[in-house]
Parts: sequence; structure tokens; C-alpha cells
Amino acid sequence: MPGVLLNETVLWEGKPAPSIRWWVLSLIFFLLGGLLANYIFVSGLFVVALIFSLTVAILTHFTLRNSRYQITSRRIVASQRELPLEQMGEIRVVYTILDRLRGLGSIYFDGLVFKRVKTPESVKQIAADATLRLRKVPNVSSTHSIIREREIVREVVLIQCRHCGARFPQGTTRCSNCGANL
Repeated sequence: MPGVLLNETVLWEGKPAPSIRWWVLSLIFFLLGGLLANYIFVSGLFVVALIFSLTVAILTHFTLRNSRYQITSRRIVASQRELPLEQMGEIRVVYTILDRLRGLGSIYFDGLVFKRVKTPESVKQIAADATLRLRKVPNVSSTHSIIREREIVREVVLIQCRHCGARFPQGTTRCSNCGANL
């Protein structure tokens, strides 16, 4: 799993819970095969099903054994794959019946999946909060100073001097040009 980057903090870390569905299915096939041992054809089918379910159980166990999940202040990491929070879209949580009974769920990010995570709704909320926090913090290199000028326009009524024709704002009593009373 990639390490933590500079100016990055780990908000959540976990790994998938072990899968029991294929082990339970293998046990069922084993028991049914033993009960129906008198019937050679049916027993042979259960032996094939038992071998298949054991193979899938073992492969699933070893595939997910080394999986690690992380949510940091800048990205989401699943084993060797990562997704920057800036590119995060919708987050979905999916439950299977057996996983719901155990309090587990799978979280789907854009291109990344956290499988069989304990308390998936709280992990989803941590990822959503981290995305919101990252979007609220402005990037210092991309901010620019915006200077806005405002022009205030007032309506001024001008009066004209009868002697020289100069114009002055209303309320003026003497012409500053010729000195006459307005």
C-alpha cells in the first residue's frame, strides 16, 4: 500500500472482513453429499460442487487477505490503486443478505471498491466529509486577487447663470465666474 504523502492525514484505515459464504456452502455440499452417499450420481454432483466451492473459498481468502483500505485527506486507496478526492463522484453502499446480517457492506467509489467493510455507512460518511473539506479549501496557487471598481453616479441638477452662462449645482447662491446672484 502506498505510504502517506506530505500534508496528508489518514482519516480511516481498514481491511475486508473474512468471507464465510463459500465456506458455509462447502460445508452444506459436504453434508448433503454424505447424506446422499447411497446415490452415486447425486453424490458425485455434490463432490464436484464441494470441490468448486472449496476452490472459490480458498481463492477468495487469499485474494482479499492482503487487501488494505485507506481514506486520507487527499485520496482513497485500495491496495495498490488510488483515487484522488478531487475526482470523486457518487459513493454507493451495497449489501448482500449474509453480509447485512454480519454488519458488512461493499462501498463503491469511482473505479474503486472496498469489499466487506464493517460499518460501511460511517466509512462512506468519512469519505464524503473528506471530499467536502478538500473542495472547501482553496488551492493557494490557483487563487487570484479580483479587483472590482465601483462607480457611483448621482443625478445633479445644474442651474445656469443669467449673466455669463456658467453652470453650477442647484443650491449655489453666487456665480463664481462673474459674481452675480443666481
